[in-house]
Amino acid sequence: MFTVQFPLFMQKVRLVIFGSLSLACIGVSLSCVSASSERGVEKRWSSAASNEVGGDWKVGETSKSQILKELGPPSQVVSLGDETVFYYLRENMQVKGLVLIVFNNVRVSAEYDRAIFFFNKQGVLSDMAVSEASASGAPQE
Repeated sequence: MFTVQFPLFMQKVRLVIFGSLSLACIGVSLSCVSASSERGVEKRWSSAASNEVGGDWKVGETSKSQILKELGPPSQVVSLGDETVFYYLRENMQVKGLVLIVFNNVRVSAEYDRAIFFFNKQGVLSDMAVSEASASGAPQE
């Protein structure tokens, strides 16, 4: 059997190198996470300050082209027999978390703003609904 004996100073250097690598690995494994994502169409269908539906939209009078002109293209268009539905969606997502070696804690918060417009076969607004906003402008869940 063959054994090699390293001098004392070489053993200390090995401990420092391995100790530093271990601390670096632990440091990489510990992290905080924070992210934000906004998707969908720009919210133009209500004013957060006044909590009123935007525009001069009236059931029986407002046309599809007026809504398209003011709000832009909808997130989704649905055909329901003789009716057409314009569905507008805005999503705001916040992610915060702590990632450790043994324990992870991630919190996800999502807010959705929606507006839905129903049009008859003549293209005139027959009904509409928008998500209600709280005093801060965030939608109520």
